[in-house]
Order: sequence, then C-alpha cells, then structure tokens
Amino acid sequence: MSGIGLYFQCPTGAAGNMLLAALVDCGVPVSWLEQQLKTLPLQGWQLNWQEKKHHGLRSLHLEVDFPESQPHRHLHHIETMIRESELPAPVQDQSIAIFRRLAEAEASVHGTTIEKVHFHEVGAIDAIIDIVGCCLALSYLQPAFIGCSPLPLGSGMIECQHGLISVPAPATLELVKDIPVYQGEEQGELLTPTAAAILGYFVQEWGALPPGRPLAYGYGAGSKTLKQPNILRAILYQPLSELTTEDLWQLETNIDDQQPETLPDVLDKLLAAGANDAWYTPILMKKGRPAFTLGLLCPAESLGQVEQILAESTTSLGWRKWPVKRRALPRQIQEVETRWGMIRFKVSGQKAAPEYEDCKRIAEISGQSLLKVYQEAWAAYWRR
Repeated sequence: MSGIGLYFQCPTGAAGNMLLAALVDCGVPVSWLEQQLKTLPLQGWQLNWQEKKHHGLRSLHLEVDFPESQPHRHLHHIETMIRESELPAPVQDQSIAIFRRLAEAEASVHGTTIEKVHFHEVGAIDAIIDIVGCCLALSYLQPAFIGCSPLPLGSGMIECQHGLISVPAPATLELVKDIPVYQGEEQGELLTPTAAAILGYFVQEWGALPPGRPLAYGYGAGSKTLKQPNILRAILYQPLSELTTEDLWQLETNIDDQQPETLPDVLDKLLAAGANDAWYTPILMKKGRPAFTLGLLCPAESLGQVEQILAESTTSLGWRKWPVKRRALPRQIQEVETRWGMIRFKVSGQKAAPEYEDCKRIAEISGQSLLKVYQEAWAAYWRR
C-alpha cells in the first residue's frame, strides 16, 4: 500500500449523511462540493451544515432540505439524471455503480428485476446527494486505500414503506453479505442501505486501522441520540510502510548436555541451510541445570534440511515446531564507499544498518578497529 490511506471508524453504524459529513470535516471544501452537486438536474434542495455535539464531542451534521413530495424513481431515472450532469466521468460511473448495487439488493429481496425496482427512501433527493456527494468527496481526497471497521447493524423493529420490519432492513442485509458486521448494543437501525452500498463499493479492507501516521480526521454526526456518541470518524493517514507477509516455520529445542564449543557451528549450519534466523537463549532447566534454547525461523522449503541438522548436529532428542507469519518492512541493499573500501548497508525507509561481515572484513584488511570502521561507515552513509 502506498499513498494516503483513508479509514472509517463506525462504532455506532453509518448513514450516507454521516459519511459525507465526516469527509467534509476531513477537508473537502463545502463550496466546491455544492458547486459540483448543483450540476445535477435536481431542484429545490439545500445542504444544511451544523456543528453538533454528542455526549460533549464535537462533530459535523448534514441535513439535506428538500420538498416532501418526491416521485418514485427507477434506476434508469437516476442514471439519466447523473449522466446529464456536469460531474466528472469517474464520479458519474461510481455513483451509478452504487445505485446499481442498491437496485440489485432491492430486486433480490422483492423477487423482481432491477429495471422494475421502485426506489423509495434511497430514490429521494437526500440519498442521491449522499451517494453522489461521497463519490465527489473521495475524488477530491483521492485516497490510495480505503479501510473500515466492522459495522454494527442495530436491533429491534423499524417503520418503512413496507410496514414494520426487523433490523436490519432486508436490502441492508443483502448489501452486507460479504462485509463483517455485528448486532451492537443499541436499539434501532444503525446501518442504512445507502451507507452499506457506499462502503461496500469503496472499502478495500475491513478490520483494524492499519499502522500509519494520522494526517487529518473528520467527524460525521448521526441524527439519533444514543447511549454513546453517535459519531462516525474518517481518518486520513500516511502508511508507515508497505509490509510483506511471509509464511515461515519456527522451531525450538532445549539443549543442556552439549559441548559449548560446538554450539556456534550449529548456528552456522542452520543459516547455510536456509534458516532466516537462528539464536540461543540462556535458560535454567529442572534441577537448576543451566541450558540453552535453540530457536530458528525457516521457510517451508528449508524445513527438511534444517530438521536434519537438529537431529545430527545437536544432542537434542526432539524439537517443537509450528507455522508462523512474519510481517517485514521492505528493504534494499545500498553500497557505500568508505576510505578503506565498500560497505553494504541494509536500508528500509529511514532505517539503515551496515553489514557486520563487511565491516569485519575491512577492519581485518585495514588494521583499523571494528568500532572505527563502523564510525567511518556511518559517516560515509550520511555523506552520500
């Protein structure tokens, strides 16, 4: 992952106006947003932005004011409306794709086709503004990666066009089929179909906030008063680095009866056989017996050779092993010329370290102390 990341924290669920308000609070200019939205062939609406407090915490609340009487729109009505606007082409495509997700969900739960679906609540002006507005806001912020926390659904019953139904609404449940969700402790609907469709379209990974440096954040307020702050948070962050994941094996064995002089040779053999790392840890075993734990990491393709070394080159009668995942920062080797010769540095982002074997070799050839070679290596590295 590279570039700026965006993460949504949704402890009390999500609605379209909460998402848009959080993005605006993150830095999207209101004047630019409204100017873009006014190119839609929709009349009689107005955005009402208010600072709001939930349990003492400040947030931004959005209400879309529009005439109560709204036509029942079909998907093709909304597609035509968006295509007739002056919105950027990618924003048009994204908005239509989200409405298609909504149409497919409604068609599934009603047993009909997307062409015959009547958009009720999600066909109203406020839902159109929320969806198109979020696509515009994301086009302005241009995050390279979008993540989100698991979504609470709520519980109980809600009133809608079809009467009294259980939470979540059928269309919402259809939209979150592949999304991590949970019920939550609050009563009522916490996740709207509009928000589920928007997040389902844009979010690339569900789970915890990835490691990174926060750059900006915004708070979008919900309309309901809940037992906890009804706030959705959007966080813009700079990822620490692009991590790689490796599948490795970790092995351990305790050794208490081997000649100490032979122990370094075992490490050398393990590393030569393909172990990523190997080490000894002093331990105290039963009856107060001093000993060592030999530990190592190795890839699957080196496992057989490594286990043969443990069997033949140690006094151990057995060992423990289990699969592990190693997260590693990307690294590269840079060569640095010093007055006594070339030294390789292992570099990862702002981290760097000279290779010990290179420093040792140069110290032996030049007659300098190892400490002085290290000092010269660092000075040459920062001069480069």
